[in-house]
Amino acid sequence: MKTNNEKRQFLTTKLMRQKVAATKADAYYSGTQGLQFLDPDVARMMNGRLATLNINFARLAVDTLESRIQVSGFASTPGGASDAGLWELWQASNMDEQSQQAHLDALIYGRAFYLAWVGSDGSPMLSAESPLQCAVHRDPITRQTTAALKQYRDDDGFTHALLFTPNEISEYISTSELTTDPLFVGRPATFGDAFNLVSTSENPLGVVPMVSLVNRPRLQVPDGESELTDLMPLLDGISKLATDLMVSSEYSASPRRYVTGIAPTDATQAQMDEIAETIKARWEKAHASKFLIAPSSETRFGQFETPSLQNYIGAIEMLSAQVAAIASLPPQYLSLLNSNPTSADAIRSSESRLTAKAKRRQQIWSGAYEELMRLAVLIRDGQADTRLQDMETLWVSAETTTIAQSADAETKLYAAGVIDQRTALTALDYSPQEIDRIIQATQVNGAIA
Repeated sequence: MKTNNEKRQFLTTKLMRQKVAATKADAYYSGTQGLQFLDPDVARMMNGRLATLNINFARLAVDTLESRIQVSGFASTPGGASDAGLWELWQASNMDEQSQQAHLDALIYGRAFYLAWVGSDGSPMLSAESPLQCAVHRDPITRQTTAALKQYRDDDGFTHALLFTPNEISEYISTSELTTDPLFVGRPATFGDAFNLVSTSENPLGVVPMVSLVNRPRLQVPDGESELTDLMPLLDGISKLATDLMVSSEYSASPRRYVTGIAPTDATQAQMDEIAETIKARWEKAHASKFLIAPSSETRFGQFETPSLQNYIGAIEMLSAQVAAIASLPPQYLSLLNSNPTSADAIRSSESRLTAKAKRRQQIWSGAYEELMRLAVLIRDGQADTRLQDMETLWVSAETTTIAQSADAETKLYAAGVIDQRTALTALDYSPQEIDRIIQATQVNGAIA
């Protein structure tokens, strides 16, 4: 890729491909995925009339993990106090709300993005960006982002594309108004040529201002993958079993019946037609409490065996247990326990894998947030701050403990001189601002005393 237009075409194609997978993941998260494991002949006969019962464990798995991942501040040095200036930049862009949405997108789609740029008042402006609109290219040697694209359809009906490189920012607009999603119109090559360059400006930052927040990155898979990848086939199986259960429950509520010997063997066609009309008019609408009368003494009524729903329930519970194991969800979250956990310790023990997974995400995503805040400082000061190379992202604890337990443990450690007051308050999940206020109040009260 030598020219900016070639970079844009490449990233447009990449965006189209990643959107296909993202759309599939979004269907599972919203519980609208199609019914799988259905016989094609049955699907053809149903002609779309068979409703699907999707038990939305996908949303449960994603939301439960996301709820344990929350940024609480930034320390300019490892182990230091929260930097008030960095937190001010964070709050100025409403990143509390935006980061939660970015975490959700990263878990659902496999990646999300942040864009750092100059606001209308000259201050840093940080925004969370959707992977349905953005894509990045990385240098295969250094793995550094060398180009980024944000492509969106504006209210005017035209598709706009912003290409970010270390040196330039180029804006493109589609040559015609598109009435449908542009990423699925025509072939990628044809669509890639349907843009005109509107403007090109210098990038004063000298780096690509887009930061990737990647879920489950690997050395050969730098764009990561959805948290739902391993759950999808299990969720398909649960949906099929749940749908079958609801269909079978209809026959349990209204059992299927049969009748034999209702017509004489020598009956004429006219007599057969009359009997058929009688069945249609009376017997198909007859309630179980009503008598059914037949003209022949040889007529026999019967009822097919009522299907058991327990087999479906057992299979659903088995697959649900696999969902809990893969998603690191405690069994009680999926109602897999016959009774409540015996103690608070048992609950914390069952959540240990979920807590460990949340901590790993915090560790992986810390680098992206530190890069983002360095960009914010670069925009604010006009130059990079070398003191922030060892910046540390602070997180709300991913563990669930009672206030009494945490307070007792931290108080003992503080009294023994193992930790200081700030560390104890941090462990109790006080925000950096609350910690500063408490320490300041403690010092003032101590001086007065």
